[in-house]
Amino acid sequence: MRSIKKNTKIIKRREDYNHS
Repeated sequence: MRSIKKNTKIIKRREDYNHS
């Protein structure tokens, strides 16, 4: 479960990069 939480943070950051 902790791995998923970390993955979610990474995905959110990736989305931010995509939005940029």
